Amino acid sequence: MEYTPEQLNYFRLCYIAFNLVPEGLRKVFKQEWDFRYKTIALGEWKDTPKNGLDFYNMESKKSRAKNARCLATIQNGNTAEWDGTCLFYAILYSDSIGTSLSPVISNDVDNLRQVRNGVAHISEAQLTDADFQNCVGKVIAAFNSLRLPISDVEEVKNQSSFPTAEVQSLMTQVDNLQAKLLQAKSDLQEAQKVAKKKEEEAKEKEEEVEALKQELNSRVESFCNLAFKPSHQIIRRPKDVMRIRTKMKELEEGRKGAISTLYLSGIRGCGKSQIARQIGQEYFNKRSREGEGLTFVATI
Repeated sequence: MEYTPEQLNYFRLCYIAFNLVPEGLRKVFKQEWDFRYKTIALGEWKDTPKNGLDFYNMESKKSRAKNARCLATIQNGNTAEWDGTCLFYAILYSDSIGTSLSPVISNDVDNLRQVRNGVAHISEAQLTDADFQNCVGKVIAAFNSLRLPISDVEEVKNQSSFPTAEVQSLMTQVDNLQAKLLQAKSDLQEAQKVAKKKEEEAKEKEEEVEALKQELNSRVESFCNLAFKPSHQIIRRPKDVMRIRTKMKELEEGRKGAISTLYLSGIRGCGKSQIARQIGQEYFNKRSREGEGLTFVATI
């Protein structure tokens, strides 16, 4: 197959955007990191797992949720494994660098990002000479401003042919990038949903806690609300009460304070309600005698 000049323009721009731009961005990232942290505890960036962990630890919870895919790669610390998406995030949008990046560097890196994204969204694998020169001019201008070498970019700019093996490799990279962009969009939407849900849950919890506080503040005395005694004579059943109290204590200690439930079963009229009443009265009296603070007992 013979490639047209427009197709060659596209392939050359792909090589610049997906190979040369990331190489330059890795240098920019390391320079910005060392500028901020080389002389303090975090130290110089040396592409080690410790560097990756330090970067991850400096990101907020919101950033970790929003950029989980990039951070999974960045945590390894080896910038050689970072693609353009990871590098643009680390430089432009991270808490450790992006929030304090100078406007000039931010603008230059963002121009490179726009060129890269523009390539990914081209509908056909071809580019006019004017568009190619315009895109490469933006890359060279950004590299010069960032003090990055432009010789490799100039070499590709002046190329008149392109090896087929590299064409296939770059086309694959384009497909992968487009897939990553779609996945990143999906991850972002999912992270936003999760963050919104957690925010709503946290708000509900706060409201519940506040309601409980208000309820407790309005009830500052112990109470024991039990069912009325029936008109007929009641038989005290201390052994049954003691046995059930012992079982309740075992449940409480075994579950380490978690709520537990004990059921009394039997035929109608066997005395379940009155045993429950006697247990409640015994529990309240014992807690009150021992002075264990507020005690609440009630039958429903």
